[in-house]
Amino acid sequence: MRGKKILFLFIIILTITTTITITIENSFAYFKFGTILSSSTRGRALPGLYLGLETTSAGISLSSAGYNNTLGYFSAYQANAFTLFHPGSFLWGKTEIGLGLGLFYYKMGYKDNLQTNTSSVDRSNLAVGPAIRAFWFFLGGAFIGIETMLGIREPYLNLLLCFQDSTQVVAGISF
Repeated sequence: MRGKKILFLFIIILTITTTITITIENSFAYFKFGTILSSSTRGRALPGLYLGLETTSAGISLSSAGYNNTLGYFSAYQANAFTLFHPGSFLWGKTEIGLGLGLFYYKMGYKDNLQTNTSSVDRSNLAVGPAIRAFWFFLGGAFIGIETMLGIREPYLNLLLCFQDSTQVVAGISF
């Protein structure tokens, strides 16, 4: 039930930010679509999908990654809002830097053994914190980059530099 509430919250945030982004800027809105490799599990990179909507000065991004097998599952969702800067070009392509705020939610479950009728242990978590990204555009609208969000948890853990971070390598196209 909580997963449905979070998905509903993501849809509401996407609708509001899309409306604000399109109405504030007079310029054309750019769409980004791509794939990611996410470090959300702290153990292996997970494949996922990436979607972004931007103007020349602001943007939002949504991504999802995960896996599902007989031993367990893991689903990670991330939404970020950025103020965008265009510092110049690198080699033959332009660069884009984003600073903003992010929201990260994951849900996971695993089984203690391989029995098919055993129940799984489930848990989920939500984090909010600063988000940073750096993209490099080459061959016109094709891009690669890194997007990360540092989740703020208990203050004593953050003082020890223990954030619930989610970093993803993004590759895609912008049109």
